[in-house]
Amino acid sequence: MANFFSPRGWQQAIGDPFGTNSARDAQRANERNVRNIGNVYKGAQGGLISSYGSALGTQRRATSTLRRGVKSGLLNLADQGNAARRGILDRGQSSIDSDLAGMENRGIVSGALASSIRRSNVYDVNSALAGIDESIARLVSQYELQGAGAIAGSQGQEAGLQAGLGGRQAGLSENYMGILGGVQHQGSPGWGSDAIRLLGAFGGLV
Repeated sequence: MANFFSPRGWQQAIGDPFGTNSARDAQRANERNVRNIGNVYKGAQGGLISSYGSALGTQRRATSTLRRGVKSGLLNLADQGNAARRGILDRGQSSIDSDLAGMENRGIVSGALASSIRRSNVYDVNSALAGIDESIARLVSQYELQGAGAIAGSQGQEAGLQAGLGGRQAGLSENYMGILGGVQHQGSPGWGSDAIRLLGAFGGLV
């Protein structure tokens, strides 16, 4: 028989008329649920940051690759232009040398004719150089325009990922606060378990 005068004996004798134990158990259960929900929330936030961070890092590397590609392409166009100009100048000089050698072989000695040959070749060379400059300028303009469009598109995807992360985080926080408020005002430990599963499902939608 329980000792009536001990705290445990007294409790066994009269029971818990004020519901103190039940209230305490419910409070402890809710506190556990709050901690568990907080842990799930932190995990979901971490998953969001990791997932979007990885995608954002990949997209930023893609943007950097595009920038390097555009720079490399422009340098290549410049090299092609320079090579074409050197070729024109070399052919022009060879043409002058050939024409003057032909005059000498035929025994023609005329300073005026030699000057005329040089002027004619210089004119042809300058015309060819102008054509090269025009072609290179047109190619550079087209390439820069296309490169700028590609880079802008990649940067747009970066911005979209950043906005998506912010939206997901805001939604997750809103969901978390709603669930947390419900747990703190509920006396049923089982409701908290359902809330944990709900929050976990939301985090799984990342």
